[in-house]
Amino acid sequence: MCALCRRPVDKALRLAPDGRPHPLSPEVDEIIPVSRGGSPYERANVQLAHRRCNQRKGNRMPGDRVKTTRLPLPVSQQW
Repeated sequence: MCALCRRPVDKALRLAPDGRPHPLSPEVDEIIPVSRGGSPYERANVQLAHRRCNQRKGNRMPGDRVKTTRLPLPVSQQW
């Protein structure tokens, strides 16, 4: 199971037809990213994830807020 989306992971899935890694292929995700002080070798810091889910997570840690893409409301009186 993917630790990020909770869906099954096909461990045999490797490449998409165009030769790039398949978006649902398995990857190892660091819970605390290496760029933020985590260890890629500590077993308690790694989990199974889909490639797509892992890329969406980026270097965020548990508890980090996700940025919203909403535009701010206009504050001017001229509209």
